[in-house]
Amino acid sequence: MIRSLEEGEDDLRIIDLKIATLEKKKAKNELDKEHDEIQKRKIKRKKEALCDSMKEMDQKIKETEEETSFFLSAYQQLEKIEPLKRHDDPEANAEFWNENFSQELQLRILLQKPLDIDLVKCILALDEGSLVRREMIGILEQIERKAIMSKQQSKIGETNG
Repeated sequence: MIRSLEEGEDDLRIIDLKIATLEKKKAKNELDKEHDEIQKRKIKRKKEALCDSMKEMDQKIKETEEETSFFLSAYQQLEKIEPLKRHDDPEANAEFWNENFSQELQLRILLQKPLDIDLVKCILALDEGSLVRREMIGILEQIERKAIMSKQQSKIGETNG
């Protein structure tokens, strides 16, 4: 945009030179004089349009700078609260997935929905220090104990029956 403004300023200077040239030019006859006046009017209209365009561009630059300043300030304030973490930051990713899987697991337990095998696999693939992974292992151990007890009770029922 700044380059466009510089181009516009150069174009304005060229237009001013054309107008000055037409004003200094001596007309040979009335037709030449009328032609030169028309040319001057056209050039002046072109100059006005260019000036308007440059004012709009200048205004747009100022608005963009203000907007950029606002966003930069907001970013800096957020950065003070919590520093930016890169998308490939292992800690940030672990925190993200732990939170997501934990919410999903809690919802399934709360709503008494069966555990999705893919969810279980993903949770078990998390780091060993993960709280949600330890919770899942505890749930699986409970399920395993229930299954063993159920199997034992059915064997006892078969031998008594």
